Amino acid sequence: MNFTAKILFIILLFASTISFAQNNSERRCGSNEYLKRCISKDSSIAIKIKNIEENIQKQINNNIYNQKSTESAVYTIPVVVHVVYNNDAQNISDEQILTQIDVINEDYNRANTDKANTPTLFSSVAASFGIKFCLAQIDPSGNATTGITRTYTTVTEWQLDDSVKSSKTRGADSWPSNKYLNIWVCNLFGDLGYSTFPGGNSTVDGVVIRYNAFGRTGNVAYPYNKGRTLTHELGHWLNLIHIWGDDASGSCQGTDFVDDTPAQSGPNYGCPAFPHSSCGNTSDMYTNFMDYTNDECMNIFTNGQKQRALFVLKNLRSSLTTSNKCTVGIDNIENTSSQFKILPNPLTGDILTVQLNGSNPGNINVMVLNSLGQIQLIKNYQNYAEKKISLNINDLSQGLFLIKISTDKTAYTGKFIKL
Repeated sequence: MNFTAKILFIILLFASTISFAQNNSERRCGSNEYLKRCISKDSSIAIKIKNIEENIQKQINNNIYNQKSTESAVYTIPVVVHVVYNNDAQNISDEQILTQIDVINEDYNRANTDKANTPTLFSSVAASFGIKFCLAQIDPSGNATTGITRTYTTVTEWQLDDSVKSSKTRGADSWPSNKYLNIWVCNLFGDLGYSTFPGGNSTVDGVVIRYNAFGRTGNVAYPYNKGRTLTHELGHWLNLIHIWGDDASGSCQGTDFVDDTPAQSGPNYGCPAFPHSSCGNTSDMYTNFMDYTNDECMNIFTNGQKQRALFVLKNLRSSLTTSNKCTVGIDNIENTSSQFKILPNPLTGDILTVQLNGSNPGNINVMVLNSLGQIQLIKNYQNYAEKKISLNINDLSQGLFLIKISTDKTAYTGKFIKL
């Protein structure tokens, strides 16, 4: 079988593989089933994926993306999180979302504290991708944003059919996928998450994650309480394949097109003990983020996987890395603080008071950012009846700050100085 035919065979193999025998406590990723559904609707997607794979392999073979590259470039990707909820449990907090952003930044940069648990056998191929994920701070209309949208829905469960990605089906519309990485958090039925692969429909591009497998604090359920479901699904978004190559037969014929991940006969679940061998290897790389083990047992991407991701970032998703939607220059933000009062301003103490105008504000989100646009403080108030908010900003250093207030009805931005 020539190389092109092998690529198409593997693509059809993992697109036709729906799931492995597993119980309710074992990880379920819906990306392959989702891809199968997409191809059944549009057969050209399989050809696009084949062409992408051929180009990846060509550039890897030409050593364009050296596995052990010490490239210092940082690829910044603006993220918008669409929380689509039917009840309070599904309407996860901003704090939970922020922990998830922390997790993916750690995992994709080999900054995760549990990297010490990577078996020595694999530590030499461990990689940092040089990717920075940040909540978008400028929305598609050019206004300041928290990078989080919230949509109440009457839908109780969502399927692998993109319906959560459209307001027409009572979900949340995507932001332009050439400028933002769209992530939907909802009550996904059956699977923990699913992702689009490069080469699909740009209007639905992004990742969907079950609300209680998102982040590492708040409403999260063991054993998927460390934020690794999104780490895994983002791998697919960057064109990484399950580490066993989605060979459901256990024949060791599957491939993830990565040389430094050992062949293995199928997915691993739970937390295997080292060594855990199949296909004649010394051990499966069961700690890889693209396996099916528990969150607490995942801790590594490899240099070969980094090669694939860099190809995607430089060729297929490059507009995301230059969209600048994470950068807020405070001097360029319109000051709408006439809609509310910031007292005192300048501030010499530790308590900042915000006096709101208008009617009962309801739900309130408050975010404070420094002059670099970095989040310094975030607070949420549910069913808030008062028109005055007191914030303790003792931890803030001296300087100029942006405060963003969003309610059920509107949003305001203002500036204050701490002396």
